[in-house]
Amino acid sequence: MIRFKSGQMRKEFYSMSLEREVRMLVMAMVGYVAGRFGRDVEVTGVFPEEGIGRITRTHVEGRAVDVGVRHWPEGAAVEVADWMNENFKTGATFKNGEPMEVAIQHDAGYGDHIHIQKAVMPITIMERNE
Repeated sequence: MIRFKSGQMRKEFYSMSLEREVRMLVMAMVGYVAGRFGRDVEVTGVFPEEGIGRITRTHVEGRAVDVGVRHWPEGAAVEVADWMNENFKTGATFKNGEPMEVAIQHDAGYGDHIHIQKAVMPITIMERNE
């Protein structure tokens, strides 16, 4: 199930200003987390909040959300970010040649979370060869 840090987060998440592919990525995460860990996904950040510094413009441009992971089992955040990055690709690279990942698990000073993002171009869903 998906939860929101506040009513305002819910409004922002479902607004037309957030790219629908970002919502799709979060919903894919919801399914994985529920099936694998039996836990909820809590959206903790959509658009920039006052006083929180950002490195990129992905939140401002409606191309990113943050998901809190403090109620997940130890190691789950890394596993979920890895799963997201294996199954979805942004198709973009940074100036240094590094790929832009869909999911970044980190603590930017405001608590451990997964930053879900997309590039300007559409997301690629990876084909599974099983």
